[in-house]
Amino acid sequence: MSSASKYWLLIRLEATGNSKIEEIVAAKAFFTSTFPEVITNENLVDARIQRQLWENWRTSLIEVSTSNTTTHPAELCLRCFISSVIEQVCIQLEINFGNNYGFTCRDLFPLVLNDVIERSSEKQQSSYTSVAREILQTYNPERGNLSTWTSKLVKQHRELKAFLIEHGIYLVTDWAILNDTNSEQLQRIFQEFHHLSESEIRLAAVLLESYHRIYRRDRRTARKSGIQGQCLPPTTEQLQQISQQLYLKSNLKFKPSEIMSRLQNIAKFLREYRIYIRSGAYKSESLDAPIVSSDNSYTLAEKIPSPDSNNDEDEQNEFLQFYRHEFMNSLDLALKTIINHRLTTLEKQNNSLVNQYTTALHLYHCQGQTMAEIARKIGLQAQYQVTRLLKLKQLRTEVRQLMLKNLLASVLNRALSYTNLNEAKNLEAKIEQMLSQQIEDVMQEAEAESTVTKKRPLPSLFARRICYMLRQTR
Repeated sequence: MSSASKYWLLIRLEATGNSKIEEIVAAKAFFTSTFPEVITNENLVDARIQRQLWENWRTSLIEVSTSNTTTHPAELCLRCFISSVIEQVCIQLEINFGNNYGFTCRDLFPLVLNDVIERSSEKQQSSYTSVAREILQTYNPERGNLSTWTSKLVKQHRELKAFLIEHGIYLVTDWAILNDTNSEQLQRIFQEFHHLSESEIRLAAVLLESYHRIYRRDRRTARKSGIQGQCLPPTTEQLQQISQQLYLKSNLKFKPSEIMSRLQNIAKFLREYRIYIRSGAYKSESLDAPIVSSDNSYTLAEKIPSPDSNNDEDEQNEFLQFYRHEFMNSLDLALKTIINHRLTTLEKQNNSLVNQYTTALHLYHCQGQTMAEIARKIGLQAQYQVTRLLKLKQLRTEVRQLMLKNLLASVLNRALSYTNLNEAKNLEAKIEQMLSQQIEDVMQEAEAESTVTKKRPLPSLFARRICYMLRQTR
């Protein structure tokens, strides 16, 4: 199949949630007659073809009727091409983020891959406008190629952006975030949201101001020359100039590579805050990377030195009792917080979704029913709709993050009673690593259950605590 076929093959959504290829006869006939020389050519000049198709569509006053359609065939060709780009954007988003943030391209398809070829009666009665048609209506070949325009608008689509934000993904470059954040905002965010030290906040603010002085200056110069576009990473020359500005302001000297690293870290903190205020979701950090350790038998109390060696055994027993209690409490609190947040979101969308969600949670975790069985019982058409409603991967990810945050704080606070402040701070990284590993074990146990068919309550700790929480709220 030649690459020209993307102009007559429409990628559309099936009821199962998968994408399907449909040949549009009118589009193929028009394209092959208009561009016979490129049918077998693998190196198409898309820009030339798209411009001609666009001009034919915009200037033609004649509507043709083929296979009961009343859409101009040039428009059909362009919409077919757009559908292929939309599919690839969704697939690429899954490749880039899906594994860590708990979604697949099938979750994205219903949001943006929604084009249909109208029949003559449907076109007159319906005011529905697909994403592909919205893209085509705003496209201008003078401003760039259709592929780039489609990719840009798909990523900016309101529902897709909301979905990604809900999963902790904010599709804006680090440099754009830095460019439109001022020093006062940074200081407030770093102090009130991230609780950084005064020295860290002061250095970050000075570095941001130095970045603005150089980066914004060059952006203004570029715009005056007619050059526009997204904020690109600073060049080596810009990093050197930022380093010089920082030295003048703070008397601190950093290499360009260090400047780059520090700017990216500042952007990371600012991104977390933006995700939080837009979705209410907790800060997104991937905790999926496995921790390799030769010590499989870890006891947290053994990792915290005691100033009095005569009381080691008693203190370890006391600490382990405290830790087991805190571990369970932090899991229950995280589940309650994240699920309640999900219920609040669903209630705003449609109040009936709240009951569907809690019922589906119960049927899955407390009765071990399959997604297909649950779909029938809560009034949905297909099992993929239940999967999208429950978002179990996202639930585990967010519970893991919040649980680690709460448990780490309580364990470190308790550690201060066994050792001095400096020693406790030195232990923080080790304790966080061990807590992360044990929490990850709980989540992996829960995830493993999804691959086994059961007709009984799921045995994992994660599932048992969900069932306990659901019983408490009934």
